[in-house]
Amino acid sequence: MGYNPDIHHRRSIRLKGYDYSQPGAYFLTICTQDRKCLYGEIVDDKMRLNDAGQMVQTVWDEIPAYYPGIDIDAFMIMPNHIHGIIKIVGAAPTQTNANVGAAPCGRPNRQPQNKYGQPRGVAPTGLSLPDVVNRFKTMTTKRYADGVKQHGWPAFPGKLWQSNYYERVIRDEHELSGIREYIAGNPAQWTTDTDNPFVVGAAPRGRPEPTQTKANVGATPCGRPHNRQPPNNRATTGQMRATTGSNAGNHRVKCGQPQGVAPTLREKKGFGFMTVETFFTNFGHLADAPNGVQKLRELILQLAVQGKLVPQDAEDEPASVFLERIRAEKESLLREKKTRASKTLPEITVDEAFYPLPKGWEWVRLGELGETQTGTTPPKKDKENCGNYIPFVGPGNIKDHVIDYSGEGLSELGLSKGRLIEKNSILMVCIGGSIGKHAINEQDISCNQQINTITPYLCISVKYIFYATGTRLFQNFVVEEASGSATPIINKQKWSSIPIPLPPEPEQKRIVAKVDKLMALCDELEARQQKKQQVRVRLNNAALDGLLTAREPDEFADHWQRICNNFDLLYDHPETITKLRAAILQLAVQGKLVPQDPNDEPASVLLERIRVEKERLVKEGKIKKQKKLPAIKDEEKRFELPVGWVWSRVWNVAEMITSGSRGWAKYYADKGPIFVTMGNLSRGHYKLRMETIRYVNPPIAGEGSRTRLVENDLLISITGDVGNLGLITKDFGEAYINQHTCLLRFMPECQSRYFPELMRSPLATLQYDAPQRGIKNSFRLGDVGEMIIPVPPLKEQKRIVAKVDQLMALCDQLEAKLNQTRQQSEKLMTATVRHLLVA
Repeated sequence: MGYNPDIHHRRSIRLKGYDYSQPGAYFLTICTQDRKCLYGEIVDDKMRLNDAGQMVQTVWDEIPAYYPGIDIDAFMIMPNHIHGIIKIVGAAPTQTNANVGAAPCGRPNRQPQNKYGQPRGVAPTGLSLPDVVNRFKTMTTKRYADGVKQHGWPAFPGKLWQSNYYERVIRDEHELSGIREYIAGNPAQWTTDTDNPFVVGAAPRGRPEPTQTKANVGATPCGRPHNRQPPNNRATTGQMRATTGSNAGNHRVKCGQPQGVAPTLREKKGFGFMTVETFFTNFGHLADAPNGVQKLRELILQLAVQGKLVPQDAEDEPASVFLERIRAEKESLLREKKTRASKTLPEITVDEAFYPLPKGWEWVRLGELGETQTGTTPPKKDKENCGNYIPFVGPGNIKDHVIDYSGEGLSELGLSKGRLIEKNSILMVCIGGSIGKHAINEQDISCNQQINTITPYLCISVKYIFYATGTRLFQNFVVEEASGSATPIINKQKWSSIPIPLPPEPEQKRIVAKVDKLMALCDELEARQQKKQQVRVRLNNAALDGLLTAREPDEFADHWQRICNNFDLLYDHPETITKLRAAILQLAVQGKLVPQDPNDEPASVLLERIRVEKERLVKEGKIKKQKKLPAIKDEEKRFELPVGWVWSRVWNVAEMITSGSRGWAKYYADKGPIFVTMGNLSRGHYKLRMETIRYVNPPIAGEGSRTRLVENDLLISITGDVGNLGLITKDFGEAYINQHTCLLRFMPECQSRYFPELMRSPLATLQYDAPQRGIKNSFRLGDVGEMIIPVPPLKEQKRIVAKVDQLMALCDQLEAKLNQTRQQSEKLMTATVRHLLVA
């Protein structure tokens, strides 16, 4: 059917007739609907991702795990769009000036297409660029929708992404290099970027302009010939052939390397990547990467089901013969009425053969390998259904791949109304947040309707199926096939239809033995890491405790020297820097960070001067008279102060302590004064988080006008997560708060940064966490005013702030260095995983 504007809402901008499953590199741009900025902001020409942006990055990084035939290259998330390079592997060797992509865009393959869109006579990969893009859009949309519900992310307008996207076939290494440069430099061009909704007259771009790189990246739109060169016929070299089995009733696809296809450069030379053998040699080292052990577990399972974990044996009986025996057994069980007839499962298509399998393996649907059931719950109101005859399992009984049988059970009568799940079956949670969690039962049980089960036929290794259903690919299928947005659920039919690769029976046993051995090694590595972390924590705590509790200067100097001598040992993880920052602040408020000067005016003189000034302001009606404050008891003084310091309460140095008013919702607006909420406050710091901003148009002289914010106002959350902070900076502009936020305005002489630093110190945190009123932790305005604080001389306050800034800058540098090391380690691990899977 031709394009009809009355029927079709949009026209595809894909190149007509072009085969987007050809191996090669493709440049993508995908924009959010209405160019809505959802993923962060550009700061100093760099993209600062928010939580939603981090989610998008995660989904992109997961692409090779979902599609082992797909590789990813350069990638950049912008506030409202993404740029990335996708590679479909199996192309001819990539050389300088050789075509990186398949046939040049604009030169469609002239061969006739089969029903899957692949030219006849060309070995299909089973993957296409639209498949990858659709999956990327689907997963990010689902996870973003969860973020809206669970974390208050900004809602998106109907759809998260625009229906269409922009793509370009990358022709050679020169063009690939130019596009990589363009992607990396995109944040620096944001102020003039036509995808920036704040650029007046902007039109969506989606591709780099011809003049932006020497490679003439994107010189011609996709859909017109780039040049007159013939298509690169080598582009299909190395593609894997997937053909349907000879028996149409097998519902599977035979996969393997087609005869006569020359090995790629990757196969000849290893392409410079780690081999499986080298990988296992470096097993322990790779485990030290962030989440390294978890990634190792995932990689082991994926290598296992791709036939790369153990060698194949040509003498093994092929899986196809094994499956014939399974069908014969099932027919026998049906005749003997020992099993129930199940719905016929659809034949596996070429598109579902996600990666090539070794010779003798088969793609099959899970339900072909055993009897599948969904549990049921006998009526609990009938107490006769309950008993100790057989354990009754729910999702909560499955923990860390082990079943807890100690819960409630069923009587023999209850079992007759439920479902018997025989020993050595696989149970998988099919609903809710723990969907995909699974285990093998070591005894006969019954289970509820939130669990799907499979009891394998014949000699199929239940442990192999357990490992296959634990792969990232299978688990992601479970999530994607789950229906329902609020509570995902996958029914038995959809679950049974998920394809898995099946090796010959002897190889199943070899795989299970290898996986068991490697998982045990992962357990040892994990235990070793936990022990190492515990030792590090103890050493770190002991060093800092000695520093904080030192009473004499010499003792303090000894502890500080001990930290300096063991700095690399104590602070080799970014997490430890958080403790160091807290210790710096605690030392600051204890008077141990800088030396005292006996010539400084004592804090008592400062407080007396403030008291006199406040009395004057009360008489003039500029501030309200505060209530009499309780005296500070000795037991409330948590440490001894230096000479010249004074214990005080916050009210003594505050001009105003109040909270915002109610009823702001009716004044919400798209622009105007900023409405600061608890979501803009920070934990452990006073920098406002402005990724999401609300605006209001307050009524003139309304009640809320009394809390109009000014420079140096400190905001404190007083409900829910008490103690989150925000400091109003110069030129912040007109802004207001609601009733959940306390406004603490210090007296003019106390508007240095010493007091904000004090209010985020461990001393303040202890007081935020102390009161518990009602269901939620809540802080009254009176609690803020009665907080006990150490006040140093005015001049020392300034020295303390300068020293804190200096040490925090060092922490920033150390943290950046450690993060960079961890990122490099993680990238190495990710690259290793990726290339092992596609090798």
